[in-house]
Amino acid sequence: MGLFGPPDVARLKGRGDVPGLIKALGYENVEIRKTAAEALGEIRDARAIEPLVVAVVEDRNDQVKVEAAVALAAYGDYRAVGPLVALASTMPSPDRRAAAALLTIADPRAVEPLISALGNHQLRLSAAAALGSIGDPRAIGPLNEALSKTLALNSDAERILRNERNPGLQLEASWAIDRRFPKAATNALEKIMRRTASPLEAALAALASDSRPVRETAAETLKSLGWEPGNAETAAAFWEARGDLGRCVGLGGVAVVPLTRVLVDKSLALPERQAAADALARIGAPSVRPMIDMGYVLGIAADALVRIGAPAVGPLVTALSDERDAVAEAASSILSRIGSLAVQDLLGALTSANEAVRKGAAMALGAIGDAWAVELLSSTLGYDVIWSVREAAAFALGRIGDARAHDPLLAAALNDQDGNVRRAAATALARIGAPGVESLIAALSDANQAVRKSAAEALGHIRDARAVEPLFVVLDSDSDADVREAAARALTSIGRKW
Repeated sequence: MGLFGPPDVARLKGRGDVPGLIKALGYENVEIRKTAAEALGEIRDARAIEPLVVAVVEDRNDQVKVEAAVALAAYGDYRAVGPLVALASTMPSPDRRAAAALLTIADPRAVEPLISALGNHQLRLSAAAALGSIGDPRAIGPLNEALSKTLALNSDAERILRNERNPGLQLEASWAIDRRFPKAATNALEKIMRRTASPLEAALAALASDSRPVRETAAETLKSLGWEPGNAETAAAFWEARGDLGRCVGLGGVAVVPLTRVLVDKSLALPERQAAADALARIGAPSVRPMIDMGYVLGIAADALVRIGAPAVGPLVTALSDERDAVAEAASSILSRIGSLAVQDLLGALTSANEAVRKGAAMALGAIGDAWAVELLSSTLGYDVIWSVREAAAFALGRIGDARAHDPLLAAALNDQDGNVRRAAATALARIGAPGVESLIAALSDANQAVRKSAAEALGHIRDARAVEPLFVVLDSDSDADVREAAARALTSIGRKW
């Protein structure tokens, strides 16, 4: 370089002047620092490693840091990885060479920063490839986790593409789908499993992955190693990964956990998940609790639980108290489909201390339609302290349609303190038929103003034409304005129907 001028990086590089290039790394001009770092990466003299590390950590310019980190990676120095990851996280458009540089790092000391790079969409492909090349088993868990998250996100995006009509949302969903990383992560996992000191142990551990591609890779590795499955859970996981669910069923209860992994995997096609539910149904009672405990898969598992029948009833009754409304409602629906086998447990549940259980039981009993439930449902309608439970009991009695429910329903339609219960009871009376309507018409003449008002409201809900003339009489002659107003609303409601 000249005495007072800027350093001539090209000349320094041509002469192989490593000390001069190292000195240029500290020059005030950004372009000179960048080209000096690039030159040191090409020369690959060990004397440059420490100065490049300093530049990566301390330089004030991100582009210089990238250039120094890329140069450092050319030396295969693990210390390049952390800065590359950090830079890619803060820069809007990091140099593509930063990602490519990761591929050159084969130092086990780079594993931890490479694992952190799996969370960066611009570096994750290169990070996965580098981890596969290093072959350190510490990467198996993080690769598996990153793969599972990507597959789940892909599944959500594909669902939006199938169901969403908004072009903007469809475009966002199409951009969100990542087809390349699952393949890169699976390849890396396969390499690690084969290169680890104990590939058999690594492959067996990978059979428990939440990711289907990982399990498939593990099964292929085990097959190539000559591993013979026995009768344990690992054998069931192996056959699941190979797609042989019939072998899983043959193993019985030990196959439940591997099969439930398929059931909860939203990245898989619905027929695959339903096939797993079918296999669980064939296994029977040992499958019940795991399927119910997962809660949100009850929609897919419903047919399986119905097929299992009686062993599923007790756990499903317990699930009626689940804090997730969708789970509790699904449990009630499945119990109603199980039918008569569930009646005794549901009758017992009507006296549960848990109001959600009582409500769900009443709903299920109504759907089953067993007349044995009328007496207890009538008692629930009359005495339960929770209005929503009484409402469910009223609806259930209406669905059963037994004449024995007439008097309890009439009493609720006229006297219950909650309007929702009165409406439900009136609707149930209409389903029972003529006696219910006639009783309400008779109640229009009751000495109690509140009873007359409730009777008019109930007839308005039922909207039976037989009530028109009696309601007009009330409208013309009742001494209470609230009752006359209720009669007017009822006549309007009946008029809308007819």
